[in-house]
Amino acid sequence: MGFNISGIAINSNYENKIQELQKDLGFSLEFIEEVYFETASANWTDSKDAFIYFDKESTLIFLNSDFCDDSYDVDKKEVLTFALFESSMAFYFSYTVDKKLMREVMEVNGDYICNEGSPLPFEDRCDDTSEMIWTQLDKILSTNFHSIELGEKAYKYKISFNKVDASDKTYDSISGSDLISNDLNKTNDIDEEEPKLSGCGCVLLSTIAILIIASIFFSIKLAFDIIL
Repeated sequence: MGFNISGIAINSNYENKIQELQKDLGFSLEFIEEVYFETASANWTDSKDAFIYFDKESTLIFLNSDFCDDSYDVDKKEVLTFALFESSMAFYFSYTVDKKLMREVMEVNGDYICNEGSPLPFEDRCDDTSEMIWTQLDKILSTNFHSIELGEKAYKYKISFNKVDASDKTYDSISGSDLISNDLNKTNDIDEEEPKLSGCGCVLLSTIAILIIASIFFSIKLAFDIIL
């Protein structure tokens, strides 16, 4: 089945700054329990759950894909939003630096549905978007994702959504070239809202749903043919 995970990585440790994390991302988080990283990083995170792993210099949050349909940005920080679904070969990521959207890519079954911003320096060495996600994730974290011990501590939270989508997006190059579109307008709302689908992420979630339904249909058909 491979990896079927989605979430947010930030190059800053929020372990003792949960209130700040909620403010920066527009989430409401209610602590539930301590868990192992194996549980936190398991496939298909429930829509009501958030699992957070804190490394020395970074924070990794595992979320349901409904929370990862658009980019997140934080002042003076690097943020990677990602959805990596190997079972359906659907991949999405956005990368922001100091509230500027640098890169946004979505690939489904080898086709690029969204490809915005300037390529990251390592992209020519990657075979597909999943490799871009793993490479950039390791750069954001202060450790290699696959080197994290499954028995390390992580934390489970109940999550509710307060984020308001942006109406415009800004793309910049890593070298800091001129912006090629309007400034990014993204704010947090104090009233709780349901996630809003938009842009690349909306197409991603719709595609994943179609692929899952198709997979179930063909599995049932195969079982029926075997019985006959």
